[in-house]
Amino acid sequence: MISIGLSLMIAAGVQDVHARLLDDLKNRDQPAYTEFYDRKGKQLGRLRHDASKRVLEWTRLDSIAKPLIEAVVVSEDRRFFSHAGVDYLGLIRASVRSLTGDRLEGGSTLSMQLASRLSNGTWKRKGRRDIWEKLDQLSDGHSLEEHMTKDEILEAYLNLVPFRSDVLGVNAAAKVFFGKAPSQLDRIESLILAVQIRSPQSSLAQVRARACVLGREIFPDVECARIEAKPVLNATSRESDPGLAQVSTLRFLKSGAASEAKRIDTTLDRDLDVFARERLQEQVKKLSEQNVREAAVIVVHWPTSEIRAYSSFTLDPEARGQIDGVQTRRQVGSVLKPLLYGLSLEKKIYTVATPLLDEPFEAVKEGRIYAPENYDKKYRSEPVPLRVALGSSLNVPAVRVLDRLGVGEYSQLLRRLGFQVNSDPEYYGLSLALGTLDASLFEITRSFAGLARGGVDRSLIFQKGQKPKFGAGRFFSPETSYLLASVLSDTSARRLSFGWESPLQTSSFSAVKTGTSKDMRDNWCVGFSDEYVVGVWVGNYTGQPMWDVSGISGAAPAWRSIMEWLHRKRPSQLRSTRGLKLVERDGEWYRTGTEPVGPASEIASQATRISYPINGMVVAWDPEIPEENQKIILRTTNDRSVHWWLGDQELSGPDLSLKEVRGAQKLEIRDEKGERLDTVSFYVKGAAPSSAVQR
Repeated sequence: MISIGLSLMIAAGVQDVHARLLDDLKNRDQPAYTEFYDRKGKQLGRLRHDASKRVLEWTRLDSIAKPLIEAVVVSEDRRFFSHAGVDYLGLIRASVRSLTGDRLEGGSTLSMQLASRLSNGTWKRKGRRDIWEKLDQLSDGHSLEEHMTKDEILEAYLNLVPFRSDVLGVNAAAKVFFGKAPSQLDRIESLILAVQIRSPQSSLAQVRARACVLGREIFPDVECARIEAKPVLNATSRESDPGLAQVSTLRFLKSGAASEAKRIDTTLDRDLDVFARERLQEQVKKLSEQNVREAAVIVVHWPTSEIRAYSSFTLDPEARGQIDGVQTRRQVGSVLKPLLYGLSLEKKIYTVATPLLDEPFEAVKEGRIYAPENYDKKYRSEPVPLRVALGSSLNVPAVRVLDRLGVGEYSQLLRRLGFQVNSDPEYYGLSLALGTLDASLFEITRSFAGLARGGVDRSLIFQKGQKPKFGAGRFFSPETSYLLASVLSDTSARRLSFGWESPLQTSSFSAVKTGTSKDMRDNWCVGFSDEYVVGVWVGNYTGQPMWDVSGISGAAPAWRSIMEWLHRKRPSQLRSTRGLKLVERDGEWYRTGTEPVGPASEIASQATRISYPINGMVVAWDPEIPEENQKIILRTTNDRSVHWWLGDQELSGPDLSLKEVRGAQKLEIRDEKGERLDTVSFYVKGAAPSSAVQR
């Protein structure tokens, strides 16, 4: 009696049946995992996408350890190589044991079990069969052996049989229980797997005891104590065997691919990814006594937008690999200052040589005073060039630049680059200059890739064959991007805050910026070479403050190690100015049309600024003095002709002054072209009613 499944195939002809049987068997259970490989074809790991089963790719018989093959044959069908699909001697013995009942139990050969799987789609291992079911199985087993070789049957059996609960096939069993490939299994591991086939639901203690009995028969030199001591991996996790890449990384890599893809070839470089993670681990452990527990890194090959490394590390073993530190949003601190200064350069409001005041600053809004301080609590007695203000990450000049630009314009740039910025610019106020925005390492690194690319934003890709999307497109000119790279790679520009030697200094060109958020909760180090962008974050997932850890001591050492490793064979170089609309004067570069008309030493005297009222000042009208005798005189730093604006109203007249104004005020001066030269904000207390301006 031949089952319907096999009889239909046999009717098609012997050779066709053979091919169809093998194809059907190999396609019975599709892999329940997505396999990940790096850009060179090296395996990164696997991520489970089917919670109902664990199945991996089909394994050839010659890639399965011989001890396992021997253990399975002895345990399940010791006369497998001598019978023709039915073990009549074994069947007689099973029949004798079943004389008291009307069902037959036992005696099923590997061929009969496999034939049952082919006909019915499942392994009928539980319970006993009636006489007709058993006869059907005998016929199927015999028929199967007429059309498949012993090796083919054995290979198919080992690839399809359940080893335990939802673990199907030798490949999944070897990986789930021992973290090995089937070819790497030793004799003890082979015994433990083989005895689970007969009773997949047995406890681990029962499995070890049965493995001991089987081991005495086929491997007499294997001691039971060694079987008892053999570690067996946890088989209950829904996602097992992440491999070299972490589960969080694999989840990210899978997020943009087909949900049930069997294989994903990524842009990652496994060697670089491992090296970067090791550097994170070293740095976190080194800083653990300063309350540092987590770190993350991403490396991008910016010419292609390919992600080459992507990893997180935590000291918490239970959370290891589960939280994606690259995507977690935190306060950015000063790391985005290049975008702020870049916007001022792009609009030609400033040059890299423009002197910026570094002195106490107060901004008034609705009666509240905002008074930023530099990180070192110090101020420079003389104006500092923009190059130094950015390179040394001085806070007060940055706030002054934002005050001049306007929070709305800067917010618009950030939003365009994909940052999640509150729709109300005043939500942040001038503190946006110092990084009160929340952003992820992924978003920050992408923006730096845009700077490295000459001011062009593109999406980052992680899958081979993907094409980066254009994103925001061009957000800065190549000239502005070059000037920023020049500043961020300038050791002398960093000297005020970081000294002449620091972890930011690499053996070849790199442009880099650090950042530390409020109360030292997070610190960042992101920078690019002529080929790569490296972003590092150090902090705590819980948001707890670190103890005396800044970007220079937390994230920068790991950043530098990774950047040096990337360029260990080929030094990085700052790109040429050829083709750029730049002019050099006294050793400094300027966008064409912004260069000074005299020596660089005279730039400060040429800059026109508002000298009175002072930015951030609070003025109070005196009720005891006649109103006509009270006014605010408007002055600039030189005699250059300018246009004064109070809010959206232009001021005019020979004697420019303000009378009877009150509340928050914003005053600015513009040149003949309408370009802003300077802006101040101040607050006026006291009575004031009618006319706001004395003309």
